[in-house]
Amino acid sequence: MTDHLYKITGMNCGGCVSRVEKAIKGVKGVKEAQVNLADESAMVKGGYDSHELQLAVAKAGYTAKPMAEVDVDNSEHKKKALTLFIKAIPAGVLGALLMANMHAASAEGVMGISWYIMNWLVLAIMLVSGGHIYKAALKSVKNMQADMYTLIGLGTSMAWAYSCVVLYAPEFIAADARHYYYEAALFILAFINIGQGMEAYAKGKASSAVAKLLALTPDYVIRLRQGEEEKIPLSEVEVGDLLKIRPGENIPVDGTVTEGHSAVSEAMLTGEPVMIAKKVDSEVVAGTHNGQGSFVMRADKVGEDTVLSKVVEMVREAQSTKPAIAQLVDRIAGVFALIVLGIAVATAAAWYLYGPEPQMAYAFTVAMTVLVIACPCALGLATPVSIMVGVSRAARGGVLMPRGQALQQLGLADVIVFDKTGTLTMGTPRVVETISTEGTDIDRVLQIAASLATLSEHPLSNAIANEAKHREMKFLKATAFENTPGQGVKAKLSGKPCFVGSKAYIKAQKIDVDAFDAQVNPMLEQGKTVVYVAREKQTIGVIALNDDLRKEAKQAVKALRKMGKEVVMLTGDNERAAAYMAKQASIEVVHAGLSPDAKLEKIRALQSEGKSVAMVGDGINDAPSLAQANVGVSLATGSDIAITSADVIIATNNLQRLPFAVRISSSTMRNIKQNLFWAFAYNTTALPVAAGLLYPITGQLLPPWVAGAAMAASSLTVVLNALRLNWVKA
Repeated sequence: MTDHLYKITGMNCGGCVSRVEKAIKGVKGVKEAQVNLADESAMVKGGYDSHELQLAVAKAGYTAKPMAEVDVDNSEHKKKALTLFIKAIPAGVLGALLMANMHAASAEGVMGISWYIMNWLVLAIMLVSGGHIYKAALKSVKNMQADMYTLIGLGTSMAWAYSCVVLYAPEFIAADARHYYYEAALFILAFINIGQGMEAYAKGKASSAVAKLLALTPDYVIRLRQGEEEKIPLSEVEVGDLLKIRPGENIPVDGTVTEGHSAVSEAMLTGEPVMIAKKVDSEVVAGTHNGQGSFVMRADKVGEDTVLSKVVEMVREAQSTKPAIAQLVDRIAGVFALIVLGIAVATAAAWYLYGPEPQMAYAFTVAMTVLVIACPCALGLATPVSIMVGVSRAARGGVLMPRGQALQQLGLADVIVFDKTGTLTMGTPRVVETISTEGTDIDRVLQIAASLATLSEHPLSNAIANEAKHREMKFLKATAFENTPGQGVKAKLSGKPCFVGSKAYIKAQKIDVDAFDAQVNPMLEQGKTVVYVAREKQTIGVIALNDDLRKEAKQAVKALRKMGKEVVMLTGDNERAAAYMAKQASIEVVHAGLSPDAKLEKIRALQSEGKSVAMVGDGINDAPSLAQANVGVSLATGSDIAITSADVIIATNNLQRLPFAVRISSSTMRNIKQNLFWAFAYNTTALPVAAGLLYPITGQLLPPWVAGAAMAASSLTVVLNALRLNWVKA
């Protein structure tokens, strides 16, 4: 069964998701379909006709397009967000200006403008600010369904219509009910536009992760045919083609080295900074970065078959997977909308048939009051306002949350998964110990090593050279320099051959290194990397390097465990280094030597146990896992792709901000639940009163202006409750 990803446009709420899923599942051959509102995608499984599927979605009122044909540039999302924010301005400004006149009911004018002119000005701004909302509401009506947009569209329209009746035909309205409600309609539209703008911006951030992954391959390559070089588009490369890879270029496809040698950074795959030696018959993969060498490779896998393409697909698939927590408010709103409409119709009918004279006026007044008081402003604000405040508070505490969904999910995580290199550790190797043979000065060992290392681009060489610079050592002039990528270097210093490299490299020079085993083995057990230094035919010393654990890592892990979170380490590093670092960080569960695929499977395995997973990573290799996890966390020093794949970014690069992020998430979730409780409690209490429940006792109807005030009070209560999140301690 094949998985296919589609871009779905036109969705606005959970009701839209249900309609699209229903349309897709109705296509012959479709076995399974998951539609994701967050990134506007659909994951479809089965054997079916793609054209037929797109027609079915179009018939439902939406657009489906294969993800492979979609431009992953997020400029459209940014443009949409900006447009929505701009649309909110006129509605918010005019609404605020009218607020002071919300109880006025004369035609004497406000702000020097006649109410007759103001009536049509409000309508024009409603159409400008809420045109997309009314289209969505009409689409819901066309599909014989009701959702949040139905109520928003109906509520704002009726508020304006009611005001029109008050202005042009006041005789149809009871005397004590003649009030305008223009500002209510305008404020609702302003709030909704702001919320949708934030959502669009978050979607753009998600899509840019895929764009940056795709950018790892060059647009053009150099192909060799019959000894001649030709520059061709990457799309024209075929299996078996010979490609020339120059220094500093990214590898375009998966293949095998046929000529030359170099050192290649495979951080995309492993997350490790160490360059890997590549020579004849070595395998190379698309998206990895060539060092200073030049070589010829044979293309073995191209297009969708490359490792990078599979990583892109994993990111897309993980991003499109439906979250564990469905769009609860949207589902409830659909039912709520139908209930409100039913109550309004039933109320109008009851008052028309059984109410006092003038029956039509009472029926119209009560029905309008029901619709005004039930307009889901508080319901619509309950979640986004809490998220806005929570995100703002997190940012002030050094935690960025570009996706509001992450704010909801981080506190619910059962397991916190850490990458090692660059996440728990600093990601920059440094010299921690130097050992010399008897009769050789330790500084001399470092000086010789640094004099050779300064000629190499290897990260370990850079660390050794930087250590010598820090000690203000003088570099010796090297001649006859030779570099064996990933193994070691050699050169002549003062006419004597010197060597710096791995144990295997020094032994290959027929130089004994075993005398250092007793001293080196404990270093290896501590997860350190050891470099051997030899002069002529004698090993004169070893240099131990280490990637230090972040000083706050242990405290952060302890804080998370105190919260009841399970902490796990997943890394591509060797087992000894991983075990040592895990012990230092007080992490008990460790999985080492993992590829990106293996990391992803570990995440999925935890999720299959019913656990919610938060993944903390920093490298390109972590992108699929960050996307698959219920919530992804990246440090600000992480790769651009890791950052854009993540839902949470620790801007201060301090892991102690992570427990704070968990606290703000948990507090926000509680706040959202409180807001939803209030919103529904308000509506369940206010609706019967608006329908005239108290009329037999008081002899009076609830005036619509009281309904409007109650609606405003409900919204204000939600906002004030959300503002309490500003007091969460960092």
